[in-house]
Amino acid sequence: MADELRRKEYYRQNDIQIIDGKILYSGKSAKTRKISRVSSNLSVRSSSSERENLFDWAKDLALSYVMTGVPGAVPCYAAANPIKETYCLRDFEHMALGAHFLGLDLENITMMKSVAKTAVPQNDYEPSWHYDYGGNGLEITNTVPAIFEAIWASYKQYLWTGNADWINDPVLFGYTIRIQ
Repeated sequence: MADELRRKEYYRQNDIQIIDGKILYSGKSAKTRKISRVSSNLSVRSSSSERENLFDWAKDLALSYVMTGVPGAVPCYAAANPIKETYCLRDFEHMALGAHFLGLDLENITMMKSVAKTAVPQNDYEPSWHYDYGGNGLEITNTVPAIFEAIWASYKQYLWTGNADWINDPVLFGYTIRIQ
């Protein structure tokens, strides 16, 4: 009963309505727009149609942040506050596995290459913290844990995808060697 009350309060606060088993979201707390034509076949089966609908809503929301195919953008997705129209090193690292399950492997490796390219000697091999959708680094911040988390995220992507570019691509390999 308490969980149901919390869930209903969350729905109220975020302007989510369930009508005839469909989730309607007005976008009150996050303005989103479907920019890319990216889609995913990922689904969840549950005895609860509400859970299935919530999963579909969350999947559609995540895919609405994909920028692939937008003129001037590298294959990527918003991995930061969407209002900033950037992706952030740390947010990307935390979202990469979910993005893989949504089929965003090209976006993941492209974003990681953007990170690796900004880790240059004049910045003591520290990568940029934020990137515009063109893959350009915007600011350098001393974020030591995130540097190593990027290597770990790359290795996990290699394990999940089997794509040897995650460990053999010269840009990504060079980043890993320089950071260690």
